[in-house]
Amino acid sequence: SSATAALRRQPPPRPADTEASAMSVATSSAAPAPFPLRILLDRLGNSEAELRELPWFHLLPEAVRNRSADVLRFGGSEAIDVQALLGAGSAAVPGNVWRLSKDANGCREVQNALDSASTDAERQALASELRGNVDKAARCPHANHVIQKIIVSLKPLSCQFIIDEIMAAGLLPIAKHKYGCRIIQRLVEHCEDKQVEGVIDMLIANFLSLARTPYSNFVLQHLLDHGPEDVQEQMMALAVSHAVDLAAHPHGCAVVVQALETGNMEQRSEMVRRMLKERGLLVAMAGTRHGHVAAKTVLERGAVEDGLREEAEAVLAAARSELESTKYGELVAACLSA
Repeated sequence: SSATAALRRQPPPRPADTEASAMSVATSSAAPAPFPLRILLDRLGNSEAELRELPWFHLLPEAVRNRSADVLRFGGSEAIDVQALLGAGSAAVPGNVWRLSKDANGCREVQNALDSASTDAERQALASELRGNVDKAARCPHANHVIQKIIVSLKPLSCQFIIDEIMAAGLLPIAKHKYGCRIIQRLVEHCEDKQVEGVIDMLIANFLSLARTPYSNFVLQHLLDHGPEDVQEQMMALAVSHAVDLAAHPHGCAVVVQALETGNMEQRSEMVRRMLKERGLLVAMAGTRHGHVAAKTVLERGAVEDGLREEAEAVLAAARSELESTKYGELVAACLSA
């Protein structure tokens, strides 16, 4: 496109320009950072490593190198000496929940404060300090633990603000996030069915897409195991109807495993029946990290109808040499009759 061509013609920024841009972003909140630098700063802010210990630290613009990891994490004018707060113990938590939650040690201090609070009102007061920051907290390697602790510790209705902010920020990106997926699982476990009805409806509507991504597939597995009974039935119906699509994908196989554990005999058998109709699918699945667990489950007596189990074993036995040539396939081959 012409836009792409124009971008290609633009010369790369000079080092001085890059450093000036970094300094502007680091010192002013009036304008958003350019996209690549914004991503860099976000990554640095969520890094568990000390900034100066990163192997590529010397490659950063001087304006970024001169600022500490805490300044990048908390923002120039809001920079807080987290170590000083930690030194003050639990007394420093009220009023500093969000700042502490973003720190590896600080998030533990906040969780301890939630555990040691003597009343629901005290816990609610601490939790309320995260209002407006749930989306960021859900994606933070440290603050996500605080959100989970809040969901587990507070009464369901007191967690409604978490659901509201997640839905407003965008449920699906959070469900697909490395840390955000954990928040959705805790909500399903601990909140009232009516509270998470909208959350579950959106997850079900995007079943196949979520099943085939690295982290959101855990959310679907959780629904199969912990969701309300009617939701578990809907999820099993989807797992059966999409059995072939799930089995053909490395992450989808994880959902197949959970469905084989959760479903009844009829549902499990129908899933396997559909997979066997797809030539080569069962063998290919048996050679994958999650798929080999599903294949081994199918071979267990009582897991599916005997006729299907025998057919599956025959298919796998015919490909024994192929299975034995792979790490996971070898584990399946070991379950076959001699």
